Amino acid sequence: MSRGVVVLVSWFWCRGSCVVVLASWFWRRGSGVVVLASWFWRRGSGVVALASWFWRRGSGVVVLASWFWRRGSGVVVLASWFWRRGSGVVVLASWFWRRGSGVVVLASWFWRRGSGVVVLASRLWRRGSGVAVLASRFWRRGSGVVALASWFWRRGSGVVALASWFWRRGSGVVALASWFWRRGSGVVVLASWLWRRGSGVVVLASWFWRRGSGVVALASWLWRRGSGVVVLASWFWRRGSGVVVLASWFWRRGSGVVALASWLWRRGSGVVVLASWFWRRGSGVVVLASWFWRRGSGVVVLASWFWRRGSGVVALASWLWRRGSGVVALASWFWRRGSGVVVLASWFWRRGSGVVALASWFWRRGSGVVVLASWFWRRGSGVVALASWLWRRGSGVVVLASWFWRRGSGVVVLASWFWRRGSGVVVLASWFWRRGSGVVVLALCCGFVA
Repeated sequence: MSRGVVVLVSWFWCRGSCVVVLASWFWRRGSGVVVLASWFWRRGSGVVALASWFWRRGSGVVVLASWFWRRGSGVVVLASWFWRRGSGVVVLASWFWRRGSGVVVLASWFWRRGSGVVVLASRLWRRGSGVAVLASRFWRRGSGVVALASWFWRRGSGVVALASWFWRRGSGVVALASWFWRRGSGVVVLASWLWRRGSGVVVLASWFWRRGSGVVALASWLWRRGSGVVVLASWFWRRGSGVVVLASWFWRRGSGVVALASWLWRRGSGVVVLASWFWRRGSGVVVLASWFWRRGSGVVVLASWFWRRGSGVVALASWLWRRGSGVVALASWFWRRGSGVVVLASWFWRRGSGVVALASWFWRRGSGVVVLASWFWRRGSGVVALASWLWRRGSGVVVLASWFWRRGSGVVVLASWFWRRGSGVVVLASWFWRRGSGVVVLALCCGFVA
């Protein structure tokens, strides 16, 4: 035997119990290597155990590997333990396999003394089924951080799922992110979940993508416990077509408030559409506002719609603006169900020219009354013009009154026109006044149409 080598073999056997124990010890003087292998077997029970221990003096390395097998049951267990003295690193890997069932389990455990870092990774695989599961757990002592990531894969089906879990002790923050992918179909799904203990805030964000089709969808969900607030925002985008859709949904429990806002944009065409919808449960109020804009043309359109259930009130206001031309137009429409009242007011303004025009239209169903009033004003010139028109269906009465005034010149002109259909009566009255000069002119003209 070579110099400096020491070998010790101890062998133990107890007849009857069929216990066999073998312990071998190896040491190389100078190199500092120490190896211990112990072997145990119980005849009849089919138990076989092997433990090997290795240590290198000076380097501080210690390795322990234990191996266990039960004959007949097909159980095999292997646990390896590693430690480096001084560095504070401890590693434990355990491996389990059951022959026949095809189950393989691997758990690795890592700890760094002083830093407070603890990592645990467990892996499971079932032979034949193609199922693989990996769960890793991370903890930092003192900071209160705990992280858990589980990974699942089924061979052949192409399914991959990942769930990560995060918690910070003391702050009450809990976060969960799950990730799903199916190979071949190109489907990717990500769902993240966050909760802060005490504040009652819950946030969920789900993300979906289909490779090839260019579809991207994101749905975020927020809830605050106690306040009863629920918010949902969904986001959709199709790559290539340039379509972007955003729908946000808001609800406050108890107050009965429901709000929905949808937003659409088509890249390239410059089209932007926004529709917001509001409803208050119990009050019967429904509000809808839609907004349209085309980039480049400078066109902006807004249509708002209001309805109160039970009162029969319906109101619609549409607003248009063209950038650059200075054109602004507003059309409001009002209707009360049952009363038969319909009111329409349109408003027009051209920026720079100082032109303002307002036309209001009123009608009461059943009474046959129709009223139209138009109003015109040019800023700077001092011109004001008003034309009102009234008609009563059935009676044949038509009345038109026009009013003109120029600010500064003191000129006022009023012309009223009256006609009764069937009777043939036509009356025109014109009235003129110049302020300061004391001039007043009144002309009355009456005619008869056969």
